Amino acid sequence: MSFILIGDGGEKDGDIYKDIAKKFPGQISAIYLRSVADKKRVEPVSQLFNEFKEIPFLLVDKTNGAIQQAKTNGSI
Repeated sequence: MSFILIGDGGEKDGDIYKDIAKKFPGQISAIYLRSVADKKRVEPVSQLFNEFKEIPFLLVDKTNGAIQQAKTNGSI
């Protein structure tokens, strides 16, 4: 079974999701994080995934962006 991990960019979701994807290779089809207003908190999250290319990662301002990407990827 594969999963899409959805969270926000303001806390530790990015770190946690990256660890999960490494622990369960092939089971995570995408990671979508919703951006938060505080850009200082979001920047480190986007840096986390610069070198992590195993699965699609998207940092979005609105949920619709993640939905559209999931449709494009065939996830939904």
